[in-house]
Amino acid sequence: GLVTNVEVIKTLVEMVADRGAKPLVGDLPILGWDARTVFDATGVRVIEDAGGELVDWSSNLLEIELPNARVLKKVAIARPAIEVDAIINVPVLKHHFLTHLSGGMKNLFGLIGPNFRPHVHVLGLDEPLVDLYEFLKPRIVLNVMDATYIAQSVRPAGPYYGPTEAR
Repeated sequence: GLVTNVEVIKTLVEMVADRGAKPLVGDLPILGWDARTVFDATGVRVIEDAGGELVDWSSNLLEIELPNARVLKKVAIARPAIEVDAIINVPVLKHHFLTHLSGGMKNLFGLIGPNFRPHVHVLGLDEPLVDLYEFLKPRIVLNVMDATYIAQSVRPAGPYYGPTEAR
């Protein structure tokens, strides 16, 4: 899939909540998509019953400078990402047409404000993602790769899951 499996998210939320923490789960969809609509379409609202809180990152962006960044000097980022005690990053395993593998660092791109994303692409994507990861690294306590479903190719036109037969 293109989004993290809801059961993977729910299990992690339960594990964190069982340890007395308040897990936040958020999304900052691409331009033109509303986070609440995405929450409903993916079924991720089940995490609320598991002890988590859903957060629409787009309603709480903060423009910051990244100290020691080589390329991405300034970025609009979801404020909770810099205010939380810890980040558990849960990317989906998939191919990406620019980065070849879309994993942990690419998943953090979802914390960047939609209006800043084209700027990051112009900078080359790889180096800006390293800058972002280095900035967030002290808060990232775990990366869990969701390989429930693997997209073979993700391009501007959308995912490709392999040959299909006409029906």
